[in-house]
Amino acid sequence: MSSPAPPLVYRVLLRLASFLCPAPLRTAWRKQWQSGLHDWWILAERGELTNEAAALAARYCRGAWADALELRFRRDQILHALRGPWCPIFAALLIIGSTGVLSRGFQVIRRVADLVLNARPLPVTLRPHIHYDPRGDVVAAYLAPLALAVLIAVMLLVFNRLPVPQSGWRYWTHLLLKTMSIQTALTVLWFEGGSTLRSVLRPEALRVLGGGLVLAIVFVAGFGAATRWCITDQRRRCPVCLRLLDMPVSVGSWGSVFEPATTELLCAGGHGSLSLSERDNTGPDRWTTLDASWRELFDTAAPFQSD
Repeated sequence: MSSPAPPLVYRVLLRLASFLCPAPLRTAWRKQWQSGLHDWWILAERGELTNEAAALAARYCRGAWADALELRFRRDQILHALRGPWCPIFAALLIIGSTGVLSRGFQVIRRVADLVLNARPLPVTLRPHIHYDPRGDVVAAYLAPLALAVLIAVMLLVFNRLPVPQSGWRYWTHLLLKTMSIQTALTVLWFEGGSTLRSVLRPEALRVLGGGLVLAIVFVAGFGAATRWCITDQRRRCPVCLRLLDMPVSVGSWGSVFEPATTELLCAGGHGSLSLSERDNTGPDRWTTLDASWRELFDTAAPFQSD
């Protein structure tokens, strides 16, 4: 008599999880987990398990998915991807796309844009009866904080200490794209999320102060903080590969004039080292390019090698 087969849904879950495994390990991994599921189900059919068989099988499948994810995305691979140049830009685009889906196509942004682009004065027949046009308040409530936030961001870019000046056009393009994408994500969240928050708040005073004034202040502050973070993040990136630098080492002392406090960072690809001054008024950061002989000490392919 043949042993009972596990339900189809659990077998399909294991089959889908197997596609997450690296190709060289996929067949052996699939046989191992399918065999374990089969053994679990035999015990369940015999009544030797105290818990419900379906709950145990579901827990077993969750463990299989966790194991497959760990094989595919190892911790060093995840850290390597997070330190890459496109991670913050991709995260900002993901926020923008998710907000667009949840807001059904940026309804608030489209409404404000329509008021700005198609603004027309009230008809002459209505002017004697209507002396106040609320459409201007709606536009000002959104555009005034946005203009203030952009002005603060420009001031931070002008007066803040920018990254190493000898960087190429790729370096500065990356800074521009990263800053614009993060600022756009914050603006979209403020437009669409603020409207959703105000629709939930019932008291008029709370809706005006909390969902309007306080939220606008938080948006302006967050806009400036995001701009400053983009500059700080860019300072710690390699001008060649645009990856975040590794192995920070503190050098010098805060009380020394001849050896001020600095942080030495090294590119994992062997492109060079960066000396970051811990003081705001000690001049630009210093980048030291390493020749090709140093790159033999770095193994950039290690995070992608399979076991």
